[in-house]
Amino acid sequence: MDISMVEGTITKRVYVYDPAQPPTAGRSTNATLTVTNSNHLSISKLDGTTPIFKLSITKARSLGLSSFENSDINKFIQMIILACNLIMKKAAFSTTLPDSSHAEISIEKPTPIPTKTEKTSTGDKVSLADHVGPIRDSMSTIVGFTDVLDETQALDTLQNIQTVYNSNTMESHNLQKALKAYLDGTTTGNTVTAFQHIYESLELAGNSDGYNDTGKRFDKKICGILENNHLPIGILREFNNRIKHIDDHRQRIDYKDAMKRTTKKISELRSIATSVMLHKLTSVDITVRETQSYKQPRNK
Repeated sequence: MDISMVEGTITKRVYVYDPAQPPTAGRSTNATLTVTNSNHLSISKLDGTTPIFKLSITKARSLGLSSFENSDINKFIQMIILACNLIMKKAAFSTTLPDSSHAEISIEKPTPIPTKTEKTSTGDKVSLADHVGPIRDSMSTIVGFTDVLDETQALDTLQNIQTVYNSNTMESHNLQKALKAYLDGTTTGNTVTAFQHIYESLELAGNSDGYNDTGKRFDKKICGILENNHLPIGILREFNNRIKHIDDHRQRIDYKDAMKRTTKKISELRSIATSVMLHKLTSVDITVRETQSYKQPRNK
């Protein structure tokens, strides 16, 4: 079952995991989700500790579904997933299973060596051991977490997203790009790629006003939007610049090291990007101007 429609209710199979710790060959996910204020949305686990859930959406037409054509249904589901991912603190919905091709954690451990005792020509006893190589064993971990999806907040966010996509202003176009980057980041299943996409969404949302601010000016801008001067925007920005060039030996960071570091940083980045996105969605100017052009960075 992928998508089904029964009496106006859309049912879609989704994968649920924490973007900071997606499922891999050596790690599985066991998420517990609760939907509050539920009227249109419900979520239920399909199988044990796998990340597969069933997402049900009732009265979809009243939520903005334009038609029952497959293309419109798929677009609507993506907007629902985006809205939910913006509301949930830890979990994220995805329509694709993360790439599990990462190597398992392997442990080489010694094994009991069978021995036999024989007498030499002098009468001494010696132990003879057959050569036995190490046994490779795989180790798997289960990442368990809980999260809450507030339907009221999710549907309010869905309405704001639809407003942005139905608008034709410069700011709304910039926010559309930011929303796509955020969705890509929360559904990719790869921590390095997720970090890059979510940081891109932060940049696009922060600069949706048309000023292409960079560096410390951008840091200050995000802190101003969220009214918090203690956010580590500079640290996240510099780390993003480093992982853009993972293969550059001068950066002194390899891919495996980058994955470890992004796991620690991605939750913090997602929280900041989400807050900026939600702020922009509620304050975006959808009034069409006669002339619109992208603005250059302001003088420092």
